[in-house]
Amino acid sequence: MASLVCLLLTLSFALAPSAAHGQSALGNSGEADISPEISAETVGVLAAPISRGEVLSRAASWTGVPYSQSDYHPTPYGEFRQDCSGFVSMTWGLPGRPADPNGGTNTVGLAGMSSLIAKDELRPGDALIDTEGDSNTRHVALFESWANPERTRYWAYEQAGPTGNLGAEHRIIEYPYDGGSTQFKPYRYNNIVEDGGGLHHRVRSAGGAWTPFGSLGMPSATQVASAAAPSKEVHTLAVSGGQVHHRVRNALGVWGPWGLVGNPGSA
Repeated sequence: MASLVCLLLTLSFALAPSAAHGQSALGNSGEADISPEISAETVGVLAAPISRGEVLSRAASWTGVPYSQSDYHPTPYGEFRQDCSGFVSMTWGLPGRPADPNGGTNTVGLAGMSSLIAKDELRPGDALIDTEGDSNTRHVALFESWANPERTRYWAYEQAGPTGNLGAEHRIIEYPYDGGSTQFKPYRYNNIVEDGGGLHHRVRSAGGAWTPFGSLGMPSATQVASAAAPSKEVHTLAVSGGQVHHRVRNALGVWGPWGLVGNPGSA
């Protein structure tokens, strides 16, 4: 019997933080000392619009990746630098290697393709960015949701050091960042779009615990089927625009990209 049950909904759904992720110690800031070979303007052109749900789904998929300012992590979207800004570059749908030789831009580049927003405007997939100082001090955390009614603490994802530390961490951070740093400012990526329906999923483990909902994209899906294999892979088929699309979640919990299967009327 398959050890996973996958539930899919063709509804817009807010992503809730998982109670299984607790608050951890303050993460170290810092990023690779790079001068992006692809400008913020060019990266913005290369990157397609991305939904808030997809940003958080990508963030949750980055697990067990050691922090490094010089190593690159392979993903279905390219290879990305294993520091804070490389991680957020991946979640925002920016190009990794080989399109961007740096495997993602840095915090200055992230801010350059974003707009400053007010604290109360923060939404899932926005970011708190410190662009001041140098590569030893700059940092970015991906905003998920407020952690208290007073909006003094928030759930976030971040790839934090020191070197070898496993990320990304999913934790509660004091606004704007732990330690009372006022250098962190709220930003909204210019290519992020609101979730407008689409396909969402959550997974129930053999122990009975459910994960938060995550977006699978495919907003115009009209028919959906999903099955868990004994190998712990989850295979999902969706009909959209008269075509059948297929996506696989591997045994490690990472979703691959959608692939076109064909026209259901041609079989």
